[in-house]
Amino acid sequence: KTDIEDAFEAVASSTDSLTADDTLINTVVPRDVQYLWSDKYRWHKPRVFNKVYPGYDWNQYNKKTL
Repeated sequence: KTDIEDAFEAVASSTDSLTADDTLINTVVPRDVQYLWSDKYRWHKPRVFNKVYPGYDWNQYNKKTL
């Protein structure tokens, strides 16, 4: 069995013990949660999006000469 099947069986076995008053389907999950890493990794505009290099200068062997 895979991990997903094991997790599904655990959820399915827990739903067997639910009564008529308990609801598990369509639970509301908060979407505006502030994560700890959100301040550390902030979005920034890239300096150069698409840069075109007209010549090539990779190494001494294929160096473009003028």
